[in-house]
Amino acid sequence: MLEKKLEKNREVFWHFLALFVVIVWGTTLASTKVLLADMSPIQILLYRSVFAYGLLFAMSPRLQTFSSVKNEVLYKQLRWRSSSLH
Repeated sequence: MLEKKLEKNREVFWHFLALFVVIVWGTTLASTKVLLADMSPIQILLYRSVFAYGLLFAMSPRLQTFSSVKNEVLYKQLRWRSSSLH
């Protein structure tokens, strides 16, 4: 009985977390439009990336290592190409 209740609570938690992510994701378009009045797109991209990195590091504060320089360079290229700059 208790195990079933804990499982249900866990399920509800993940649903609320998913809803929170959808709300945050949905507000980024409006906030970006407001920020464009005072900042360049590059500045917005920089601040969003730094904020996201800081948040992820706070959630899991361990340093990530890479297997090879080649893989790291490829990852950085993919990251740069996936960022929207227009």
